[in-house]
Amino acid sequence: EDGDTLQLDDMLKELGTPCDSVTFVRVGAVKQGSVRPVRLTFAVDEKDGVPQTLSRAKELKSEKFSAVFLGPDRSVEERKAHRLLVEEMKRKRSENPDRVYFIKQGTVCFKARQTDDKD
Repeated sequence: EDGDTLQLDDMLKELGTPCDSVTFVRVGAVKQGSVRPVRLTFAVDEKDGVPQTLSRAKELKSEKFSAVFLGPDRSVEERKAHRLLVEEMKRKRSENPDRVYFIKQGTVCFKARQTDDKD
């Protein structure tokens, strides 16, 4: 897990988050050939800055962090509700492919798909 520590330190430094205020643990059973997710826990005094940190995480999509996905830690009820929203979003997307659907603040939203008309 020393490699995990170094990679997480690099990622947190690029995000501007103090590394000493974050702890992490691998989640799930060890299986040959599978990658287990990492749960990060921020110190209580750092939680105010977590939304800003996560919003900057989209900038990490370099080659170095291309496989990194950040998601919230949801309770069982929150996971069920989010799963229903994702199913609704997929259904709407298949019914109307001219729109881009996304989930924002617990609702399925949409915007018109941009076209590349260069006339």
